[in-house]
Amino acid sequence: MRSEPWGVEGRLSTPTFPLLRAGPKGIPATYLPSPNTGGGGPIILAGALALGNAECLVGLVLSQLVRPGTPFLYGMNTAALDMKEDNNFSQEID
Repeated sequence: MRSEPWGVEGRLSTPTFPLLRAGPKGIPATYLPSPNTGGGGPIILAGALALGNAECLVGLVLSQLVRPGTPFLYGMNTAALDMKEDNNFSQEID
């Protein structure tokens, strides 16, 4: 199965779309990776943080390729996956 970066309406429908649209206007944007330990990322927290940082740097490079000097918001969301219960654990306000 092949993944298409273009939506049905012919618009870009990937997470990089805000970077490509906001960059030329100088609007700050972010690319928010979310490597879940044991799910979409390494099970060890250090590996998940390294993967998240690498993915966030890709967003930074893309935003700077569109327009050098564009503000970029750096951050990521790392959560733990409980493989037995198939639940993601992340911090939240009670």
